[in-house]
Amino acid sequence: MPSTSSRRFTPAEIDSIGKTTAKSVLKYTGKNWNQWVEILEKSGARNWTHQDMTVFLRKKYKKVSLWWAHIVATGYEVHIGRKAPGRNEKGEYTVTVTKTFKIKAETLWKFLVSNHGITLWLAPMVNINLAPKVFFEREDGVFGEIRTLKPGERIRFTWQEGDDSPRTLVQMQLVARSNGTSILAFNHEKLTDGRAREQIREHWKSALERVCEGLPKPKKQKVSTL
Repeated sequence: MPSTSSRRFTPAEIDSIGKTTAKSVLKYTGKNWNQWVEILEKSGARNWTHQDMTVFLRKKYKKVSLWWAHIVATGYEVHIGRKAPGRNEKGEYTVTVTKTFKIKAETLWKFLVSNHGITLWLAPMVNINLAPKVFFEREDGVFGEIRTLKPGERIRFTWQEGDDSPRTLVQMQLVARSNGTSILAFNHEKLTDGRAREQIREHWKSALERVCEGLPKPKKQKVSTL
């Protein structure tokens, strides 16, 4: 019998990896899990780092966004047993929450970086100048530093819940879709307490809901009658 790494995968074999279904990965990358696993196997990815895989995917498959390149690479690592779902080889956990918005990414980004928008997703927060190397401290004592800011795409910052707590990383990423909608995601990395995952997940879910509720409502057009 041929080994798992050398045989071809049947279309129905990998329905999902973690919480990402074959249907979703096909919709957003153009290939299902079976195809991606086979591509990475044939390319020798078992000996690559996670970063090596994302660079390969972004370079060879231009239509795959950075966000989905990370999802494919992580899914492959879970599939071959290198990672447990939601946990890396160092024993650290990652929480990811997403929400689709029925507005263009450009419009959503302008709202997210406005003073009002910031107070919604980084609440409870006072005004902050969003720029690399800028420190912030929330009213509840959580503090951090903006590490990366790529306008229109993502903000990456550290997150620490008090002086004695471990420093973790958060990435807010915005993905534009061709149909005029957008996906906003929060990715919270380097969590060492598995019991706190659901609490963190609920925190960022609430942040997404606050953003959704706080967006300006479209004005209704008046219908004139003759």
